[in-house]
Amino acid sequence: MNPDDPYCFLICSFDDDPELLAARADGINPATQRFGFPAYRIDEIPAPDNVIEATRRHIADADFVIADLTGQKPNCYYEVGYAHALGRPVIHIMRATEEPQFNVSGLQFIKYRDPGHLREQLQRHILTHVLTTHGPATDLQDNKGQFGRRAFRDPFVVTGRVREDPDSSDGDLSFLIDLRVRSVDPKRPLRGRVTFRLHETFETRHHTVHVTKRGDREAILTDIQSLGTFTVGVTLHQHGVQLEIDLSQLPGAGSEFRKR
Repeated sequence: MNPDDPYCFLICSFDDDPELLAARADGINPATQRFGFPAYRIDEIPAPDNVIEATRRHIADADFVIADLTGQKPNCYYEVGYAHALGRPVIHIMRATEEPQFNVSGLQFIKYRDPGHLREQLQRHILTHVLTTHGPATDLQDNKGQFGRRAFRDPFVVTGRVREDPDSSDGDLSFLIDLRVRSVDPKRPLRGRVTFRLHETFETRHHTVHVTKRGDREAILTDIQSLGTFTVGVTLHQHGVQLEIDLSQLPGAGSEFRKR
């Protein structure tokens, strides 16, 4: 696992239940890989520190979380609560023959019958709940709703990270944004000009990256300084594709960044 690559953190039982193993292999894994996000359990990620601290860190750094609460494991409920406290996007799933505990019963669950049903429902949910920009466009200087509201247009996806600017101070906190556009299909690589469109208030609003045949297969924009969240629009000129991503949903987008 490359910690800089996009991924999904998987919360689930470690039991060797054949049905759970099939749900993982034939339901969860192909659903997340469809959009370019491998799914990892905590025991599949090298953890040099305490497993609890490693779990917290990898939940925080994940692009989104899938929580399979089948089996009612206490550690799974703890991890789900931590993910919600951080504001990470969480997709809750459970075998159709079981019911969640009362404290999470009001949340939306995918109740799956078999791996094929799980894969189909997860793909739909990832696209519409994780990779879609939601909410009204209340800021006329923002890009929300102007680029189609989707961070994924087959086979292209835009992802990103938010970091605190190490040169900022507590009284004048700012953040750095890293964005990445790539193809999830090696047979259909990204090519040509990719333009990132920032908020109207930026002095340099448009940033264009050229992806050539001999160069990298990704368009990367890094170290964009910002005081808070907004929506980025992306144009893939050669492919006639537009993408849109809400920075408030990115890993590293804490409450201080989201509220600005």
